[in-house]
This record gives sequence, C-alpha cells and structure tokens, in this order.
Amino acid sequence: MIHFCPARGLLWVDLNGSHHLVVFAAIDWIKENRPASDPGAEYTLWLFPSQPLTTASGPGAQHPPAALTKAIARWTAEPLPGRGIVQNITHAILVDPDGTPHEVPPSALGVGTPASPTDTEAAPLKPRE
Repeated sequence: MIHFCPARGLLWVDLNGSHHLVVFAAIDWIKENRPASDPGAEYTLWLFPSQPLTTASGPGAQHPPAALTKAIARWTAEPLPGRGIVQNITHAILVDPDGTPHEVPPSALGVGTPASPTDTEAAPLKPRE
C-alpha cells in the first residue's frame, strides 16, 4: 500500500578523481504553510556534502558539480509516488561539513532547472535523403 510521505532523500556519490564527493539531499515540508496534500505547499531542500561547496563566486570558489545539479533537477521534478504532486521547493539550505548552514537560491542547486538529455538517450534520427 502506498502511503504519503512528504519528506524524501537522495544520496549522490561521485567517485571520479582523487577526492570523492558524497552528498545527501533531503526535502522537508514547511509545516507552517499549507497541508502537505496541497500542491501549493512549500518545501525546503537541504544539501549535506562531504566536502565544502559554495554557490558564491570569486577566486577559489567551488561550485556544486554540474552532474549533481542535474541529478537534483531530475529528482525534484519527479512527482511524489501515489500523489502526482511535484513538490514546490521554495527554500534551499547548503550545510557545510562542519554544520554551518547557508541559505541559497533553490535554482543554484538545480531546482527548477529543466533536465537535459543524458548521453544514454538516443540521438535524434536524421531525415532520409
């Protein structure tokens, strides 16, 4: 039996390179707003990386990897199982490994970004000549 749970998580692991990155992303319902069954209910995306990430610019600034933001874009665009509701993510918190939280625009983490085709998808067919 499918039940409704507005909180969900994503574990993303990048094993490329010498410094592996593990990120746990969680979506949490903002209870003071609307009931979770309302499609207009608001949610917060929490991001917990194993290495510091920032969305700031400047020399030496690291940014969330493009593969991570694409994965978040695909994941957050999926409707909740059994409900068909796509969660309305209005807040995003990036938490440093030391526990320091930083509020960032959800778009900086891939929320609301259309997912692009992957390399595994077929290329478009050419018309016959």
